[in-house]
Amino acid sequence: KLTAMVASLDRKSATRSTTPTKKQVEGEQTRQRILDFLTSAGKTVSVAEVAEGVGITSGSASAHLTILKRDNKVIRTEDKRKAYFSLA
Repeated sequence: KLTAMVASLDRKSATRSTTPTKKQVEGEQTRQRILDFLTSAGKTVSVAEVAEGVGITSGSASAHLTILKRDNKVIRTEDKRKAYFSLA
């Protein structure tokens, strides 16, 4: 029974496309724009500054910055009420 389950999983993973979706590509492009912005800023910046600098909403900037932090590409620091980001 276990062998049949493994074979089934192998068939499913073999049929999945490894080509990124349009949404994934756009997300990567946005994160690259954020990294470029942080490079040009040369200082620690707030989420609002990232959003304004890249032309996205603060919510979107926050979500992308969370991914970049998870991937160890940015460093997050906080004061009492705001989060700030810089390149790792």
